[in-house]
Parts: sequence; C-alpha cells; structure tokens
Amino acid sequence: MHSYLPSSSTRARPHREQVLQPLPATRCRAWLFLLTLALAAGLGSVPPPAFAAACHISSISPACAGAGDPVTLTGNGFGAPNVRGTVGGVTAPVVSASGKKVTFRVPAGVPSGLTTVTATNPGGQTDSIALRVKGPEICNDAVDNDCDGQIDDPDVCQPVNKPPVAHAGPDQTVVVGTTVHLNGSASSDVDGDLLTYHWAFSSRSLGSTATLANPTTVTPTFVVDKPGEYTLQLSVYDGQLSSTPDALTISTQNSTPVANAGPDQSAPVGTTVQLNGSASSDVDGDLLAYQWVFVSRPLGSSAVLSDTTAVMPVFVIDKPGDYTIQLIVDDGSASSAPDTVAISTKNSPPVANAGLDQSAFVGTLVQLDGSASSDVDGDLLTYHWALTSQPAGSVAGLANPTSATPAFVIDKPGSYSAQLIVHDGTVDSAPDTVLVSTENSKPVADAGPDQEAVVGLPVELDGSGSRDADGDPLTYQWALTTFPPSSTATLAGETTVQPSFVPDMAGTYVGQLIVNDGTVDSDPDTALVTVTVPPPPVDTDPPPAPTLRLITVSGVTNGQVTVTGAAGSVEGGARVTITNMRTGEKVTVTANADGSFTAQIAAQAGDVWSIVVTDAAGNASVAAYSLVTAPPADPLDAPFQSIWDGLNAALLAGDKAQALTFLTVGAQEKYGPVFDVLLPHMAEIIASYSPLQQVSRSTDIGEYAVLRVIDGQLRLFLISFIKDANGVWLLDAM
Repeated sequence: MHSYLPSSSTRARPHREQVLQPLPATRCRAWLFLLTLALAAGLGSVPPPAFAAACHISSISPACAGAGDPVTLTGNGFGAPNVRGTVGGVTAPVVSASGKKVTFRVPAGVPSGLTTVTATNPGGQTDSIALRVKGPEICNDAVDNDCDGQIDDPDVCQPVNKPPVAHAGPDQTVVVGTTVHLNGSASSDVDGDLLTYHWAFSSRSLGSTATLANPTTVTPTFVVDKPGEYTLQLSVYDGQLSSTPDALTISTQNSTPVANAGPDQSAPVGTTVQLNGSASSDVDGDLLAYQWVFVSRPLGSSAVLSDTTAVMPVFVIDKPGDYTIQLIVDDGSASSAPDTVAISTKNSPPVANAGLDQSAFVGTLVQLDGSASSDVDGDLLTYHWALTSQPAGSVAGLANPTSATPAFVIDKPGSYSAQLIVHDGTVDSAPDTVLVSTENSKPVADAGPDQEAVVGLPVELDGSGSRDADGDPLTYQWALTTFPPSSTATLAGETTVQPSFVPDMAGTYVGQLIVNDGTVDSDPDTALVTVTVPPPPVDTDPPPAPTLRLITVSGVTNGQVTVTGAAGSVEGGARVTITNMRTGEKVTVTANADGSFTAQIAAQAGDVWSIVVTDAAGNASVAAYSLVTAPPADPLDAPFQSIWDGLNAALLAGDKAQALTFLTVGAQEKYGPVFDVLLPHMAEIIASYSPLQQVSRSTDIGEYAVLRVIDGQLRLFLISFIKDANGVWLLDAM
C-alpha cells in the first residue's frame, strides 16, 4: 500500500497544482489521518492507494454459516479497508478488515447449500473460496446442512425437499449482431415450488463485451458482438435448494445436435419393439449419424439391437423387466448429450403435455390444457399443475390445479411458467412446462405427418401447421438431417412452407423444420419419410386376341376335334382356353414359346368354340370364335354348307364386310344393319343353331333350315340360297 503526501517543494499555497509523491506503506488509519491533513491544507483530492498485488484467500472460518453470521477470510492482498466481498453474488457487509484478514456477515437471500465467497481488493484483484450457507437439515445426504456440527442430525431432519432442475434450452447457432433469446421455461420442480432464475456467462468469445439483459428472468437476452462461442449457465432456486447448473452454447459456427430417443414404451415378452430417433435435431440442419446402445437389460436377457446406427432399430423383448437404451447423435463436428428411452414389461411412466406456449394481455384469463398428456399403458391419469415462475409482484394463482384444464388471471406484465406432472396410479411423469407471456411467445414448428414414399417419386413436406401464438408472420428453414448413405437427394424450396425432394435410394429420410416469428426461432420439429423401392408395374394389358387364320380345326373323330395353332397364333407361354359353347366344356393348354399349341376337345359338326388367351399376369384376351365343320353327307349340299359356315365364321370374327360377301345385294341391304346390332352377341346366337338341314333344292334355288330355341320355344328358320347371274350361289334370305 502506498500513502501520498505533498513534496516539500510544493507544500504551499492554496489553489495551486500540487505534486504528490508516494511514501512507504502505512496502516490505513494513518493514511486517512494524512488525507485529512492534506485536505485541510487545501491540496484538493488525493488519489486512492494503488494495488498491484494479487488478492489471495488461504482459508475461511467457519466453513458453514447462516444469514447474518460472521465469516472470516485469511490470506493477503485484501487492501483493507476498501476490500469488497460477495457471497453467491450478493454483496456481503464487511465487519472488519486488514491486509491479511477480512470478516464479513453472510447476507440474507443467499440460497442454502454450497456457494462461492469472493473478495476483491481496490485494485480489482479477486480470489474465491467455497462456503456452505446454512439451511434446513436434509436426511440421508451425508451433509451438515444446518451448520450444527452434526451430519444428518436425526432430531432435526425434515422431509426431503427435492432440488429443482434447470433447463437452459437448446444450443443455438447465430450470426454476429443477433439478439439471442434464452428460454429457461422448461426448468422444473417436482414439489411445485416457485422458482427464481439466475443466468450467467461461463465464457464468451475473445474480446466480447456481451452482457445479459434481465439475467434473473425466465427469458433474458444478449447481443452476439464477436464471432465464436458463448457458454451460459442457468441455475434455478426453489426457496430452499438450488439446482445443478445447466449450460447451453451459443455459437457463430456449429451447435451441438440434440438426441431424442423417443417415448417410453410398455410391451410383453416376445414383442418386437421399434425405437425411433427421428425427432433428434440439429439447429444448423447438419446431417446426423445415430448411435444406439443398451444401458441396462433384465438379468439373463440377450436382447440385441438390429442396427445400432439406424434411425429406427428394433429388438425383441426376451425377459420380463426394464430395458434402457441410449441414443447419441453426431452432426459431423460434435456429439449430442445422450438421451434414453425405457421399455418395460411392467408399467411405463406417463408423459405430461402442458400444451402450447401462449401470449396474452394483463387481465386476461388464461386457460391451460394438459389433455394431450398420455400413458402408453392406457392408465387413468391425474393432474398436478403449479406456477413455477411469475413476474415480480404477481399474486396470480391457479384455479383447479388438479384438473386437466386449470386457469389463472395475468395480473402483472412478464412471463409465467406453468408446470404439469401427471400420475398413472403408479408413477409420476417427468414435468412439462408451458410459457405464458405478455410479450412474445416462441413460435411452434410443425413439419407435418410422417410419410411413406417410393424411390424416384417426389415427396412434398408440409410446414403449414406451424403456428405463432402472437399471430406473427413466420419464415421457414428446412433441412434434410437424415438420408441413406450415398444418397444425393436435396431439398428444393428449403425456405418455403412446402419444400420437396426426390428420394434416390430406399431408406429413411428426416426433414427438419425451424420457423421464426421475426424475433425468435422455434424448437426444431421433424417429419420421417420412409422410402421403399417401387414394386414392378402391374401388367394390366391383355394379350392380343388369337389369330384365327393361323388356327385350324380337324374334322370330328370319335366325338373329338383337334385344334392346332401355328407359331404366332397366340402369345408365347400364355394359357390357351378353348370352350365348346354348346356343352360348356373347357380345355386349357399352355402355348409354346413361339405361340404354337395343340388341344383336343369334344365336339360335333356345327359347334361353336371360343378361344381365350391368358398371360402370366392373369390378363385375358378378347375371345375369338369359330365353327366345327364337317363334310355334308350329300355332296350336293357342300356349296350351301360352305356359304353358311363362311358367313358364320366372319360374323364370329366380327368381320361384317367379309360376312356381307356371302349375301346377295338385296340381302346385304336388309341384313347389314341387323349385323351391326347383333355382332356383339353372334357367338351365343350361332352356338344355338342346329346343323343346316336340306328342305328343297333345284338348279338355281336351295332351301335349307336350322332350328333354334328362343324363350323356351323351338323355332324353325328357313335359309334361302340363289345363284346370281354369274352362277355363284349366295344367301338371299334367312
């Protein structure tokens, strides 16, 4: 320590500039006395002592103390009497101080438990040491909480208050100049105690002077002023205990991805369980790699995962009990913290869902909604809500906190955190929270439903279900965070509501969406797209109809005819079905590769037969029809039989023009329109005729008849043939 006095050459007159020279260190009391003399001599202000020495704390006594209790630090470089002290960041009143010893009192308001005492000398040099702040004795924690020298004092132990859990939110990647919005609203306390928040920088980018605005609120902010990484820490306090700090990193480069191992499940032994890590995310939109591992299995279980690097591996439950599986994802630069999923053959914990964040004005009645909470076992749920944070001065309270939909009135501007825990009759859920704010609420991304698709066909993602409680317009940022190895699929329109991509390989694709309301990003949401190889196209084209000109029918022998198809008469390898329209008998053979075939079927002269070709896909051709003919008993009947068979064959083939060549001109005019109407039914009509029978015959006229049953009546039809001027027989009437 240096004292300052005027030099002998400048001691003099008032109101003149004085030159001060340092003297050897003296006691603080002497320095003050000399300072008083200097002021009395009109020397003006005297600069304080300059401290270059480090401040060092060697011990603290006692090491456990309560609010108002004196605590003494021993060491050196304290710079008495201007030393300053804090306990847990709260200024501590100094009782006495010297260069080697400082005594102060523990200030009120410091949370119980381990905290940090910091001494700062006038030169700004600091040192710290741990102190336990007195609190209620907690049983079974092996700590002297109430500073009475006894660990776990049984006559003062009280029911254990569970410490709260801090949740600082996901890591973020931003650009320099961005205002970062932190959000600790997911912090929770299983006892439902009101929480207070304390945010602090653990580290900042080199040269950064970034400071937190409102560091004791749920949602503080700061501006990124230098490129690099910023690490922040959040601790919450429930009035008795502080949480373990939770940290997050804000980076201008790469943020750590977040693993999500999916919901817990319950299933019986023998079940194939499918895990699902597709909700894992990366705020930078980087491609993710997955690594699953069993953390625990029931005694004797040999269960194994089908693929430890897949998005959705499976395993078979082989023993009753609990299975815990861990997932870590990696974005190529950093690995996530582990996340676990529990699979049980007994009871799985329920899942609380406190609903969507909301924005509202002061005086508004806010309705909370936990009805989306669930239990995989289908157990009946009970609800327990609590307000875990609210603005200073707020006396808001929940109405019906044990219902699914409690309510409260906003009485002060700011942020309110409501926590929900559900119980399935056996076990509590993990807490879930909802943030209600009079300012701006974080938007909610909705990447749309999971989809199934095939390779080569476009897939459209849909973020139109994304929403913002304040009604702010949203911007969209999509990324493919998972796709098969070697895939080169890319998103088109990644900043639109509905981007698309064309999968080029079978496998799993995950589309991630983050939306922004102009102030803050949403949490990521993902959509799973499972892509398979398309099945072979279904062959629905019928094979060609049989080519009748390449098919011959033998005469009737022993009541049978042989139908022979030459090469190319039908499709190679197809099934050929021949049906006798009179008897209904069917014969099916398989054609040779060149389309040739041979078949035998019972028949008699005048029978109509159909032929249908069926390919390997089961498609059938249009039927073709023909007649079974035989030489007439009387050779003189041969011309008439030939005309009759030729006409019917043409009609069966649907060839009207060919059929008309067998008719006289007059008959053509008369029967042409009739053929137009009856052609679709000719097979049935011709099959119903009896064989042609002679009635009378002369040199230029032939009369014949056929019988046909119509509406149950047997009817006779006369067929007339005449010779034309060229001596050619033609059918004239029927």
